[in-house]
Amino acid sequence: MKNYNTEPNVDGQVSDWNEAGLKMIRIHRIQTELNVAMMNPLQRNESGDYNYIVVFNLISRLYHEGKPKYATKEILEVDGFKNVIDELLIKFPVHATKINNGYNGSTKVDIFNSGNWKLIKTLLEIFESKVKLYNDVHGLSTKNTENMNGGSIIR
Repeated sequence: MKNYNTEPNVDGQVSDWNEAGLKMIRIHRIQTELNVAMMNPLQRNESGDYNYIVVFNLISRLYHEGKPKYATKEILEVDGFKNVIDELLIKFPVHATKINNGYNGSTKVDIFNSGNWKLIKTLLEIFESKVKLYNDVHGLSTKNTENMNGGSIIR
């Protein structure tokens, strides 16, 4: 049995330290936060941000936990979804604020765009599915009998 330690090996290049346990805790915490935010994605949180923005950021964090294990093709695919969603959130906002000026002053009105929401919601679901699939394929989820030896479950 190998003796694991946190000291570098003789040439100073490789450490026996394994961060897998801590990574699993981080992934679990992100997933827990994601589940809470998904309960009502159109609601504002205590910071004033809409939960769908929080969902996007949490999926991005989940992605970045697994990204070092992804193949180049997988990174390009997931980065593509991430970048498209990021751009759409800016160019086609789900919520916009309009200021109405009247005799008694101005009031802010929040305008919801259901078409933009349907698009963003669909892309967020795809983004989340891709990230969870690739994290699972690379052993960052519950072990499957098909990938117990570290092999890919995608055929």
